[in-house]
Amino acid sequence: MKQLLPCLLAAHLLFLAPWANAQVNIGYKINDSIPVIDNNDTLLNPWAGGLNSPQYSEIDLNQDGMMDILIFDRTGEPYKTFVNQGSNGTSSYRYEPKYQGQLPPGTGFVQLRDYNCDGKQDLFTFNIGGFKVYQNTTETTDTSLSWQQVTNIHIVTESGPQVYNLPEDVAAIDDLDGDGDLDVLAFGPGFYQNFISYYQNISADSGWGCDSLRFVLNTSCWGGIGELPTNCEILMGQSCKNGELGDFGGGWNAGGSRAHAGSTLLTIDIDGDNDKDMLLGDIGCKKVQLLTNGGDQFTASITQVDTAYPFTDPIDINIFPATYYLDVDNDGVKDLISGPNTGEPSSSINNSWYYKNNGADNLPSFQLMKKQFLSDGMIDLGAGCHPTFVDVDADGLLDLIAGNLSSRNPMTADTSRLAYYRNVGTAQFPAFELITKDFANMEQYALLGLYPTFGDLDGDGDMDLIVGDREGQVHYFENTAGAGNPMSLNLNQAVYMGIDVGEHAAPQLVDLNRDSLLDLVVGERDGVLNYFENTGSAGSAMFSNLPTIDSLGGVSVSVPGFAGFSSPFVTDKIKANGDYLIAVGNRSGIVQFFDDVEGNLNGSFTAIDTIFTVGAQTSVTMADIEGDSLINIVTGEIGGGLQIWSKRDSIPIGIVENPSLWSSINVYPNPVTDELTLSYFARTAHQLTVDLVDITGRQSRVLTRSVSPGQQELSNLNVGQLASGVYFLRLSSNDQVEVVRFVKR
Repeated sequence: MKQLLPCLLAAHLLFLAPWANAQVNIGYKINDSIPVIDNNDTLLNPWAGGLNSPQYSEIDLNQDGMMDILIFDRTGEPYKTFVNQGSNGTSSYRYEPKYQGQLPPGTGFVQLRDYNCDGKQDLFTFNIGGFKVYQNTTETTDTSLSWQQVTNIHIVTESGPQVYNLPEDVAAIDDLDGDGDLDVLAFGPGFYQNFISYYQNISADSGWGCDSLRFVLNTSCWGGIGELPTNCEILMGQSCKNGELGDFGGGWNAGGSRAHAGSTLLTIDIDGDNDKDMLLGDIGCKKVQLLTNGGDQFTASITQVDTAYPFTDPIDINIFPATYYLDVDNDGVKDLISGPNTGEPSSSINNSWYYKNNGADNLPSFQLMKKQFLSDGMIDLGAGCHPTFVDVDADGLLDLIAGNLSSRNPMTADTSRLAYYRNVGTAQFPAFELITKDFANMEQYALLGLYPTFGDLDGDGDMDLIVGDREGQVHYFENTAGAGNPMSLNLNQAVYMGIDVGEHAAPQLVDLNRDSLLDLVVGERDGVLNYFENTGSAGSAMFSNLPTIDSLGGVSVSVPGFAGFSSPFVTDKIKANGDYLIAVGNRSGIVQFFDDVEGNLNGSFTAIDTIFTVGAQTSVTMADIEGDSLINIVTGEIGGGLQIWSKRDSIPIGIVENPSLWSSINVYPNPVTDELTLSYFARTAHQLTVDLVDITGRQSRVLTRSVSPGQQELSNLNVGQLASGVYFLRLSSNDQVEVVRFVKR
């Protein structure tokens, strides 16, 4: 039975997707088995979605005793979860999206800390003026995460004001006085917004143990420092009397702004003297400053400020750097990661700096290892990713073209391009290799926010290109190659037919009215769909500059106060009768499906289903890229990356499919050199066949065996004789199939 979803309810659900988990996923699941090759390197997590403003925490997601990584991205506020597959001294993480829907909603910032000393990481996030805390109640036998909110509005202090923090800031949540409970450092409210308030947790001191959060305001002037509101300067030796900073050349006391714009705090014992020093990032600065504590763990006194840290290869991120302290390489010592903390796309490349700690937790020695930690294993095109499929090289396989909103680099201006990933696999086992990030030399036109769509507009048998842009216009690139030849695209007409939908034009070429001519359906920032009917001929398209229908189907994916960023895709490949459905991505990171399109272009469409994706500002396209006559859904997101969704069988949209025979499928180590282990949970008894498949489609039998319900493991699978490259293990039983990818070094 279809799940009918009224439009108003759908709009209400836009911001509830990950936590509410209320809608079915139309029989689709994320497929991370399709390999992607970039510069001869097979990406480890190609479909993880990209990173813009990542905040890092560690947590044991799968209850295996190893700390995994949770990322909360302030741009769009999605979670991304990565399971630790490394060993002592090595870093290897596999993207595992299933945990993302098991996390409480985050806003502004998310930091994981064990506040109640039970060995499990609890979740701190913003709540009006302060914090909201969720206790991790997951048991070691649980197969999913569970949480319980422990504060309703904010943490109330025993005396004085509430524990205060702004959503733009990242507070320091740490045991500052060494008594075993967690204290808080954050920039204060009111007159004290340019000083750091120290909220001391008195739970341990009062004999309550770790299971409480009871704070007193110890001081509004931690460390005796003040931060100048107009630049990055830190002034030492402040008394913070009446919230006044010392002399800044008259600027402060002569009516200068007191406004605190935003800062990030991390406490570390840098010099091994048993008190906490501070790494401070500021919204107006590129560097991270080291504030050295010359006092002790009870009374801090900042006696030295170094304006760039670490001293060798200092952090240099174009806006608002933040720092995080966690053990990345499994050597028992915490490492340093830094990234931008702005809610808007900032430095969308080189935005995840990883420093290995060659010292100790309380006397670190940091060595820069890379500037694209985890993101170097993903498709990450900067900010935004708008995919479509077309056969570029005329080899019969669908290739991937993806536009972006922008590629932001501290050294250059914003640019937008089209990336071309050629399908180098087979019809059944696709594999994509990056050929260029500037397909059709698109960067030269200085357009931003590119949305591509292909179709034969001039009747010559080859596929032409329409590109929408951030300014709301569309542009026509003619393919002059001829039928059966690799594409050759040239700009034919900028601002095609005068079409302008306002901002963020997201076009699709599709014969919507079934008259054998390609029409245009164009999404926009305001969240509605514009329909432009093609009134020309097969050899000469013609569109009015004004939409035939400016609110197609009554569809709107905006909510009050927020832009919608509608990104449509029309398909007749999902419904068994071949009728059209329209999928619409939007700002909130979901894809909504609408029915009742056929013969009803002037009527109202029906919202029938929703996919909750794992990003924000989602775009969507569809194609059968696995040669199984089942359409794949591909979603792009503001993080600059992609997700692929696959359907196991032909169950109609809106119907919950039967669960797979297997769950928690994993192969490790991945990448592998000699021996591979396959683990999975079997839901029922069945006859299992496992085949090894390479990217050309060649397969060989690994084993056939009877499987009982429960956790299963196949170890010591010898793959040492295989050539380096991408391979698949194909699990099958009757009509059910699952595929898991691994990389042979």
